[in-house]
Amino acid sequence: MDTRATGVNGGSGNEKAEALQRDIDRLRGELANTVGELDRRRHDLLDVRAQLRRHPLPIALVAVALLAVAGGGIALGLMRRRRKQRLGARLERLQEALGRMVAKPNRVATDQGVGRKIVAAAGAAAASLTAKKLVGRAFRQQPKEPAAT
Repeated sequence: MDTRATGVNGGSGNEKAEALQRDIDRLRGELANTVGELDRRRHDLLDVRAQLRRHPLPIALVAVALLAVAGGGIALGLMRRRRKQRLGARLERLQEALGRMVAKPNRVATDQGVGRKIVAAAGAAAASLTAKKLVGRAFRQQPKEPAAT
């Protein structure tokens, strides 16, 4: 029998199919083992109690560092607030304000201008109309009770 005519080299079709099936089964088993190992490692990684038992010192150091940063930020904010409330700092700010007032007196008590007044009035009117419509809709949607006779 000519092997080129049948397209089979080195064995019958059934033998090749069986060999291929064995390879597929072997690879499927290896893949299942790999996926199982990955799943086990994922569970181990996300188990907080186990991580605390395995790495207590690094976790404690990170927690202390985070608390120190948070505490330092709070302390810095309190120090700045106290510094701003001192009489000397308040007098310095008053001196700066007076200096700006003397340098540009025309900007101290200026009027808003007509354009800004119109925009403000239009915004207030729009807000008023919107609120009125919303309240009207809310009362219209409630079922009316029949009148008592």
